[in-house]
Amino acid sequence: MSQDSARRLPWLRILAEGAVIVVSILLALTADAWWEGVQERRTEARYLTALLADVEEVIGEAERTIEEEEERITYASELVAQLRDSAAPSDSALIGMIFDVGVFNTLRSNLDVYSDLVGSGRVTILSDAAVRQTLSELRYAMDLESRLLWTLVDRFQVDLPTLLETAVAQENDLGRRLVLSTQVAIRQRQLLIRIKGQVLEAGRAAREALLTAGAAES
Repeated sequence: MSQDSARRLPWLRILAEGAVIVVSILLALTADAWWEGVQERRTEARYLTALLADVEEVIGEAERTIEEEEERITYASELVAQLRDSAAPSDSALIGMIFDVGVFNTLRSNLDVYSDLVGSGRVTILSDAAVRQTLSELRYAMDLESRLLWTLVDRFQVDLPTLLETAVAQENDLGRRLVLSTQVAIRQRQLLIRIKGQVLEAGRAAREALLTAGAAES
């Protein structure tokens, strides 16, 4: 190509067309990123609403089971008084009452939506740090409550038969031994109430964080 031909090339038009192409690409990428962000925020909003429903269920269950545990403490205290009474019920009736005292109520809610997000590695879709933190703390409190409850249940199932067998074999006063066992059960239940109280507190904090982040109440 001669120098004269090179001079005749429309460099300004070529540069302008190139700039238009670059700008078009950048605009397309920006639009894609914007639309992806919109989709993520919509997905997050659905998760926030679902999480709020799960948390509300946990709060309601925690309140209910705390009330039930308090009622069983009252029942157990009345049982202790009967065990100390000379006119206490028969041994078979007492054993049935003791087993009633040994019934513990666990939280059945599992925070399924949060567990799925954590398990799939998508928990980062929750953009609010307070939401992630409070849900993590709620999950921890619920796990602690579950571990404690099953420990108490296992101990009760193992200890009571042994207690009864020992009392019969040694011809000891069954009522006196059951008083001690029931008093231990009362203290264990009081501990469980405190742990359930931590679940309730964590649940309320998570609910507040979710509402602040824009979760829609169902």
